[in-house]
Amino acid sequence: HEAQHLDRREFLRLVKEQLATDRDADADCAPLYASGLVGSLFKVRLSSHGYTLVAKGTESSNLFRLRHECNIYSRLRAVQGENVPVCLGMIDVALPLYCDGGVYEHLLFLSWAGRSVSHCLNQLGHTLISTGIAGSYTKVHNLGIIQNDAALRNFLYDERNGKFMLADFERAKYHPRQPLGLVSEWAQNRKRKRTIPGKPAESVFTAELRAVLAVVPAKPVETTNLNVT
Repeated sequence: HEAQHLDRREFLRLVKEQLATDRDADADCAPLYASGLVGSLFKVRLSSHGYTLVAKGTESSNLFRLRHECNIYSRLRAVQGENVPVCLGMIDVALPLYCDGGVYEHLLFLSWAGRSVSHCLNQLGHTLISTGIAGSYTKVHNLGIIQNDAALRNFLYDERNGKFMLADFERAKYHPRQPLGLVSEWAQNRKRKRTIPGKPAESVFTAELRAVLAVVPAKPVETTNLNVT
């Protein structure tokens, strides 16, 4: 579910109250055991309304990073739910959450946006993934945002609606100059093997798009020897 039918402030108030009292083994908050630079992810269900979201938790030492990411999502409001997750804001919890040795006191709430494309590379194929990711990055770039973290783990695919989304913006930067036509520029240049002497330096937006597409495997990924749990 998405909390689109509940005012964001009311959602944050309700979920903060719930997390302060719902502390049993069957609590509607569970770690996803996925950690990164800033913190860890939790699955949180607002019991009163049935909304299930992803909460990104951080320790106090990284609070400034989480606030920065929340600000970036605010700049991306126009594409939330289409190219990036819906961001419902932040809270400071009354009692900390624990995961993998971390003590998390601050949470950023995001809508579920699918799973990493690394889990469905063979299913979707290089062309579909590249086109979908390029489209989402173009929308983000058109709002002046550079993600600065080109990695498969940050490319999400939602099988429910076929959307490709981008996540993790703690390293992102805002560039007020908006790019134009990045997808068409990528399409025109994708077959070029070498840099043309005297060619003007590419923009930071085009450079990021090129780096992003370079991490998408061009060949099927061998999975026969992988242990899936």
